[in-house]
Amino acid sequence: MTKRICSVPACCKPHFGRGWCSKHYTQWRTRGEIIQPSVRTCGWCSADIAHLRSNAKYCSVQHKKNAGSARHRERNPGYYKRYHGSPARLAWVDANRELIRAYARDHQRTYRLLNQEAIKAWWAANPEKHRLYQAARRERKLANPDSVGVTERDWLRLFARYRNCCAYCGERQADLCMDHVIPLARGGRHAIGNILPACRPCNSSKNATFLAVWKRRRHG
Repeated sequence: MTKRICSVPACCKPHFGRGWCSKHYTQWRTRGEIIQPSVRTCGWCSADIAHLRSNAKYCSVQHKKNAGSARHRERNPGYYKRYHGSPARLAWVDANRELIRAYARDHQRTYRLLNQEAIKAWWAANPEKHRLYQAARRERKLANPDSVGVTERDWLRLFARYRNCCAYCGERQADLCMDHVIPLARGGRHAIGNILPACRPCNSSKNATFLAVWKRRRHG
């Protein structure tokens, strides 16, 4: 059985009564007529946006940003040439690319340290995203056939071997994390041989990169 939809053009809502959706059926009952949707297109890609809210001008947030950048370039014709397109600046960026990356990593690490409460509040306000993230990580652990798991005894022994210190920076902390030397996203095993204790800044900075690459970026 095929699903019936509203017969009003550009409306894809399910059928409710008299061939219309609940919205247009309510318009017919209250006003005696149906207000036909106006033909509206995206201001960036000219896609049909009649199904979006009445004051929408773009089909997506990215196209709204693209249009804003285009307007800024039109109003400030010399800005991008002066600050972004000059040969001297491009040469400086190429020569100091690692310095720029190091500054960005330090800024991100500082932001996380100074906004831990805000980050915790965001996770608490978005439990669905947190649940999906944990489910995806748990699936990566179980999907790997070489993952044998980590017992509490093995973790405590590893914790004591490093004297309650981070294996990377050497700082002593009480809430060390399990860091996978070969990341789970890169095919690493969830086993005691692939785990080191790491503080939260190091664990977040390393993320899903290999250990050698992360150390070269960090000390480069």
